[in-house]
Amino acid sequence: MSPKVRKAALGAAVAAVFAGAAGSVGATTTTILGTGASAAKNALQLLILKDYCTPGTINFYDNGTATISAGGQPGGSIFVVSCGSSSTSGLSASTINIGYDTTGGSWKAFAVSSTAVFSTTGSQSSNSAEPVATVSLTGCSLQSNIAMAVLGNTVTINYNYNCKARSLVPGTDIVTYGLTDVEPVLFTTTTDNQPLVNNTWATTSAGPQLLFSPFIPDVANELSGFPQEVFGVVYGIGASPKLYSALQADQIASGLLPATCTAGTISSPASICAPAIWRSQYASIVSNSGDVLNSDLTPLFTSVIPSSASFELARRDAGAGTQAVSNAFFLNDGCSNASTEPASSPQLPVGSAGNVSYNGTTSAAQGKIISPTLDGGTGFAIGLISVEYESKWSGGAGFLKLDGSYPSSANAELGRYGLVSQLLVHFHPGVTGDALVFANDLTNQTAGSPKINESAYNYGVGTVANGIVGIFSNLNPNAPWGNSGLSCGGWQHL
Repeated sequence: MSPKVRKAALGAAVAAVFAGAAGSVGATTTTILGTGASAAKNALQLLILKDYCTPGTINFYDNGTATISAGGQPGGSIFVVSCGSSSTSGLSASTINIGYDTTGGSWKAFAVSSTAVFSTTGSQSSNSAEPVATVSLTGCSLQSNIAMAVLGNTVTINYNYNCKARSLVPGTDIVTYGLTDVEPVLFTTTTDNQPLVNNTWATTSAGPQLLFSPFIPDVANELSGFPQEVFGVVYGIGASPKLYSALQADQIASGLLPATCTAGTISSPASICAPAIWRSQYASIVSNSGDVLNSDLTPLFTSVIPSSASFELARRDAGAGTQAVSNAFFLNDGCSNASTEPASSPQLPVGSAGNVSYNGTTSAAQGKIISPTLDGGTGFAIGLISVEYESKWSGGAGFLKLDGSYPSSANAELGRYGLVSQLLVHFHPGVTGDALVFANDLTNQTAGSPKINESAYNYGVGTVANGIVGIFSNLNPNAPWGNSGLSCGGWQHL
């Protein structure tokens, strides 16, 4: 379906729901809770602060465990932004609480279904006691009056951290919206993208155990017209500081990088001297094939070969959209006939794969790449994360070029970089009032209240931020590039 047809159909659906909606119009406080992909968490935080909060007392609550520096961004996996609603937001409530739970990733976005019933005896990650959670707004540690850089503006927030995660109260707390990095079919055509019972991903006797058998996303019971494509998310292969430096030294010596590059240095821009990896190489690294690259990166080097090339593979958990992107793009996993399990499945930290870490959030995966612990002493680590986390690299870690192209919004917009997915938004069928305005903002690009889709595009092309791509021609003059719900094929001209 073309973007114009999708927009027309959605407009009719939204109008129909508004006609019969009572909802939270005129309410003093509106609470909108979401869950799903961590790949777009940073963008979502910035867009909420920019588009919905009036300057003044803005309280940011999350389960992060440390303070943040001026200009920095909170690091928890579950957050709630509480603020006075902006006069231009289009929301009727005077106060808004917008929250998001990223622990475990995309699979939890399907909790928006009117028929969704999730088990409370297992979870996707030990970071969360229940499948979907929020944070308590009391009992947190407080860091007052922190200047936070938000899309070209400076916003002052009170950062409430060390907030305890709490389960949603049935009948009171509703999962209003969800975000997934990939199309729902990728969660049903392979068990490799279905969530596992806690810690069974490292079990050598019984093996991994599915949390649901099977997991079936119930997209038929969402708000009419949903799920909908929102924007593109760029992913990159990250390398630890020592691996980044070693690959630079090798590729400078072999002539793949300019002689003016210096090993161990992130150039400005990073794309000039970033070392490269090839799609076939990374596929061999992440595939559960028994290839030497499952545990030893020596085949990546040709001129300056390290004496030891053991490494840590920092992967996301099953059910995470980021992992589904990796499985689809590199292994074709989930892309074959639904009745045939693909031959190439991803590595899990079981059996001989003692170098694989299994991470419940993007931040956790990035942390393991920056500071590996399963590397055998080499300091080498590698893994796939979303490019919007580029500013959070430290110590000399960074993104590699993939097939000669650096991961960036600009390259994706021109079809020069293919590891990009189309984020989808899912909405509960019972949303009304301000929650429905928020739904419309996520998917529409017309005049009126702030449109997150448009803001996301601007976020992607900003001078500081990176990793978000506009997929509609009225926002992005280089559209239409996308994957049209076919993540296995990668980014292509539509």
